Amino acid sequence: MYFLRPFPENVERILGEFKSAAPQHRQVHLCFTKPVEQSLLSKFTEAPHLASRVRSFVEVPLSFSLVQDRGFHFDVPEAITALFPVPDPQLVSSIVQQLADVCRCLQTTTPSIRCQSDLCHTIGQRVLRELSMHQASALPSQPCQLLILERSVDMAAALVHEYSYEACVFDLLDGNMLDGDRNVVTLKTSHAGENKDKNKEMLLEDPLWEELRYMHIEAARSHVEAKVDDVKRQNNQKSSTAMSTSAMLEQLRGAPEMRDAVDRMSLHLAMIMQIHSRLSQEQILDPLHLGLLEQDTACGIDRNGKDVKIANLQQTLLKIFIDRPELPSEMKLRLLMLYFACVANIPEANRSKLMDAAKLEPEDHQAML
Repeated sequence: MYFLRPFPENVERILGEFKSAAPQHRQVHLCFTKPVEQSLLSKFTEAPHLASRVRSFVEVPLSFSLVQDRGFHFDVPEAITALFPVPDPQLVSSIVQQLADVCRCLQTTTPSIRCQSDLCHTIGQRVLRELSMHQASALPSQPCQLLILERSVDMAAALVHEYSYEACVFDLLDGNMLDGDRNVVTLKTSHAGENKDKNKEMLLEDPLWEELRYMHIEAARSHVEAKVDDVKRQNNQKSSTAMSTSAMLEQLRGAPEMRDAVDRMSLHLAMIMQIHSRLSQEQILDPLHLGLLEQDTACGIDRNGKDVKIANLQQTLLKIFIDRPELPSEMKLRLLMLYFACVANIPEANRSKLMDAAKLEPEDHQAML
């Protein structure tokens, strides 16, 4: 069985495996994530050693990427720049096809669609047209509400730090110890008798991750530490109180039946510690309370429920930029973008004053232009 996207390079690879009169497979099933273009379909019909061996040729509408039981994405990292300010027609067509595939997988061909903007309305209308071609299916259409929004409805959510474990992992660790594209975490491990650290890759998909991902970062830390304490008790680690957690886990790793559980606890403890390190490095939780400043800017009210004064926000930003030149450029960029996204009608003089005080790195400064 071949399950792939109908790209020319994929089709050529299949044809290459059936060049000879005696290929490896006598019968094949071909499954594609979307309809195959006529030009590619012709290549299959013209392949003398393949056509007679095809037992099924179907479309399975899975052109999107599942990231959890109730979440998916379209794997388009360039979406914002390709859709705004002028949408790329090819990308819009791809989004329409993928969104229609989501609806088909949910067994709905007649969703009720609500849209935010002209672009969202265009996509919604095209999704309905795409789904209308599949309404003859034997399966009844399930009721569905489809809400199509663009990022401008809530720019703050993309900029403010959010403290659930999953959000911290992908915000603060991606590109550091996490490869977000592959969901792979790289840990440095050391072994007794060896002076050099070794890198170990682990997949960020396990039952403990499912327990922790929606918790606040501090709740996640407490949860993992509680599990470590349970392991101590279950394994009668009488002397463990005098040992560090990492040393105790390394000792337990020697038991084959405990190795996987210990590896998982070590993984999440290491990630949580690295998250705290990044929060400290970016001074999110320091006495200046940059995290609270983000919340005040995004919400428009302070921790006491009082309206935030714009003039005070600007003065606070200026003071931070002047008093803390060591603040990472990325953090200053996020604060600026958050302020400009949430505060309307900023005079150009005030904007320039903030930009000058921030002294961003050249690549971050370019992002603001």
